[in-house]
Amino acid sequence: HRDLLRLAHPLPEGEARKALFRWAVGAEDVAIESLTGLVAGLEQLQRAQSEAEVIQLIHQYKAPREVVPTQYLTSAAVWEALLPSLGITALLRNLGNLSKVGLLAVGAGIAREVTGRISDRETLRRGRVHPLQVLAALVTYQQGHGMRGSGEWAVAPEVVEALNRAFGLAFENVTPTGKRLYLGLDVSGSMSMGAVSGIPGLAPREASAALAMITVNTEEKAILRGFSTSMIPLPIKAGQSLAQATAAVSNLPFGGTDVAQPVLDALKHNLAVDAFVVYTDNETWAGKIHPVQALRDYREKT
Repeated sequence: HRDLLRLAHPLPEGEARKALFRWAVGAEDVAIESLTGLVAGLEQLQRAQSEAEVIQLIHQYKAPREVVPTQYLTSAAVWEALLPSLGITALLRNLGNLSKVGLLAVGAGIAREVTGRISDRETLRRGRVHPLQVLAALVTYQQGHGMRGSGEWAVAPEVVEALNRAFGLAFENVTPTGKRLYLGLDVSGSMSMGAVSGIPGLAPREASAALAMITVNTEEKAILRGFSTSMIPLPIKAGQSLAQATAAVSNLPFGGTDVAQPVLDALKHNLAVDAFVVYTDNETWAGKIHPVQALRDYREKT
């Protein structure tokens, strides 16, 4: 913003706009009383002397969490004031903080309000919430502490239940391709190790099950099978819970990883496929044919 203003040389309309531009370029002589809107709220929040003053400013400016001084974010009353202006994605990201300050205790009125919002079909649709956003919130919240291990909270069962409902409802926000898809899920032993997208507790196996659920719930022509060095049937189907899908890819007879297997399986059974989608942690080494060659053979024969 500073560089843009210095390059464009805008002529501000009125003293309020002039003060805003000077504030944006870091001028130190801007009087707080000359600022308006959220910028005024931000500056006043930085100088707030009490919790009551912070709460009053949050209501006055509909201030988001990001502009509230950190020392006040351990207050249940401050979070309660923030709740009405928290969008659905911000709410999903802050469920741990709400539990940490005690607002999501079992039976609490605010807990019912929050679980109602995160599992409301229309709210999820308007917020364009993708199932993977819900999955990240679910995995993080269930472990009872933040990604860096600090800031623990008591996990509320009704919040977990609401997140599971939201995961299924968010399928409606995914646009189907209408293609004939073959999903191949790597079920080798290494899929149980590591973390996906830096989310502790979300191993490749659980992530692949969740992604597969999104497809089988949104696509009409999806084939879904597991593979290691051979093909393994997977009982994942539309309408299942995330726990059921995860169970379907767990405790299987693991082997190596031959990524060509899904393509070879489609060739063997004469399956018409527009796209192969393979979920793997890339620990691949097994097999007698390279996946690229298997795909070339499939294209030539179909």
